[in-house]
Amino acid sequence: MIKMNFKEHLANYALGNHGYSYLIQVAIAGLLDGYESEHLAMLAGEDEKSFNAHELNSYFEKALKELNIEIPTCEQSAKTVIAYWITQIIQVEVSPRHGVEHIIYDVHRSGNFYFKDSKCVGDFLHIGQLIGLYYTYDDLQEGYIDFKYRKASEKEAIEILDEEVFSEAQKYYETYIKK
Repeated sequence: MIKMNFKEHLANYALGNHGYSYLIQVAIAGLLDGYESEHLAMLAGEDEKSFNAHELNSYFEKALKELNIEIPTCEQSAKTVIAYWITQIIQVEVSPRHGVEHIIYDVHRSGNFYFKDSKCVGDFLHIGQLIGLYYTYDDLQEGYIDFKYRKASEKEAIEILDEEVFSEAQKYYETYIKK
């Protein structure tokens, strides 16, 4: 299970990555983060396997109103979820490849940000280098092991890529998150 806080879960939901049952996780995270709301507690108590989507959405909307919280915009949500995965990468909670995969699929693609890129893929969200490195992993699986102008075993190439993704994640963190 993803260990996001309430605002990170809320942003992840706002990007459209999950259905109504995910609202239960959002509510649980809210309670664990200290948010107090009657409808948040009711939502957190629902069953993920047998639920009424209309009821979950109603509890969710009422909880947000009680907490005076608005659903973040798509761009705000993207920044929040990218920050989450970048932090997971640099804290070595997930593999570099897995973290960037989430950034690509949970943010860049689901938020349709590729339509906002102007010069290269990922430039709107400043993740172009990470995207390029991610797709280099695919090249390795297809047998392209000439890496960094020399022959490398697949294991060596993956280690080099992991180091580069980690380095890019650190740069991103220092430039866009740490402010």
